[in-house]
Amino acid sequence: MKTLGNIHLFAELKRSETGATYRGIDTLSQRLVLVKTFAANGGAPEAASRFEQEAKIYAGIAHPNVVQLIDYGIADGVRYLTLEFVEGQNLRSMLAHAPQEGKLPVEIALAIFLEILAGVAEIHRRKFVHRDLKPENILIGHKGSVKLCDFDLAASSEKRIADTGLTGSPGYLAPETILGEPVTPAADIFALGILLYEMIAGVRPFQAASAGGEMNAIVRVAPLSVATINPHAPALLDELFQRLLAKKPEARCKNVEEIQVWLAQKFNLGSTETRRQRLQQYLTAPESYQSPAFSALVNAEAVSLPPQKAGRRLRVAAVAGFIALLASLAYWSSNWTTADALSEKREEPQTQTAAIDSFAQNIAIAPTSREDENPIVRASTVAASTPIEAAGDSAALETSSPPHAVFIHSNPWAYIFIDADSVGLTPLPEPVALSAGAHTLLFKNPKFPPVRLPLEISTATPDTLAFSLWEHVAQLELHINPWAEIFVNGKQHALPPGEKKLILPPGRCELKFTHPQLGEKAETIFLQPGETRQLQINMF
Repeated sequence: MKTLGNIHLFAELKRSETGATYRGIDTLSQRLVLVKTFAANGGAPEAASRFEQEAKIYAGIAHPNVVQLIDYGIADGVRYLTLEFVEGQNLRSMLAHAPQEGKLPVEIALAIFLEILAGVAEIHRRKFVHRDLKPENILIGHKGSVKLCDFDLAASSEKRIADTGLTGSPGYLAPETILGEPVTPAADIFALGILLYEMIAGVRPFQAASAGGEMNAIVRVAPLSVATINPHAPALLDELFQRLLAKKPEARCKNVEEIQVWLAQKFNLGSTETRRQRLQQYLTAPESYQSPAFSALVNAEAVSLPPQKAGRRLRVAAVAGFIALLASLAYWSSNWTTADALSEKREEPQTQTAAIDSFAQNIAIAPTSREDENPIVRASTVAASTPIEAAGDSAALETSSPPHAVFIHSNPWAYIFIDADSVGLTPLPEPVALSAGAHTLLFKNPKFPPVRLPLEISTATPDTLAFSLWEHVAQLELHINPWAEIFVNGKQHALPPGEKKLILPPGRCELKFTHPQLGEKAETIFLQPGETRQLQINMF
């Protein structure tokens, strides 16, 4: 039996390159504990920093829905965390053994969800973002306790950290995380929506055959109504899912408290103790558990969530509807009035530009969808500002050139935006129809800075366009002795363990390297597109 300080380690639960997780017993208190270890000389300074950060987060949060830190220190050259041991299972195991194909009774799912919300609310109150909310990191005790764990990916919500790769678990990432944009507490809100959906539906809302397919769906596809998958789910939950799973962070519930208030207004789920007892009853015998009449749990005088910001496609539809209405009125009026009388009374609607953000919440359409909903396709159309002629007039309608269909590829893969409109993941499976003239392409890959390129479409444009992102970025290979935190133009960059290259935009780079004991060093360099440069930094 291994010993670490006053802890006897008797069961290894998990092992990685830099450490392991054990079940142990504290010889002083005689209670079971969970011990996470990290090799102090493991040669992975970023991982060491994350391990220390995790300890600080645990130490700063004392909440019944968060696993508690018992001890943190170094023994025999090994860093360790001693944590509260929860006798039970994680939510993933609970879902796997649920009698109804991975679905939980709605009142049980909501009981668990309310406890998760309480823990996340405390994490956010302490100015942290969890960044890895998933069933494996939610522990369910035999007696009905629900606790959050694993803060190794958590980050301060007050710091803008530019990650050099995806941080989190693919099935639970928010769209902005996939696109490499700054992560805020709204990313946790999105993950909460996936968790609740999975508990009730038995599947994730954006599940696909591959991780890449699932991430593409997260960015572009609207989830099915949960009631279509689980007939026992009340349709009113769709209102909540629309706000939790909105593509734009600002369209989601603004904080966890807003979700808690909505649930309290919509459902009568009882006190914390009542919910805990109901959960304990289910855990004891899931097969024989009898759900209460759900009608008794729904509050008939519920209040809706605050209205969300209108999505792009909703606004486009409204404008299109208005234009259609004017056209109908013009046709009808031509039989009763003169063209002059009509033109005096008519007001011209404003046109909707193609630069509106494509992530219309909860609605995602393939890039070759209907022309009236896809501003990228500019076939022959009548401008909204064109006067509507009365019957009998012979004025010809102005038409634009036929669109040019092109396939777009990139190396490496990227999400592509054309004129600020989302098109999809490269390589595009279908061509995109673009009008003749100037366009702007934007490529987003989480490991790269955004790459923005001009594109001129003409009859000479080839049918397939291939772009190399490597030609438009610079690579900086860092050799730091012994290690340091890295800041580029004021933003912190965290290199994954074993990686030494930063992918940066060309131009002036002000570099700063900090070490808690060795101080700080600064460098200013100028990088060229396509350049790879090595830089030696000695902190001693």
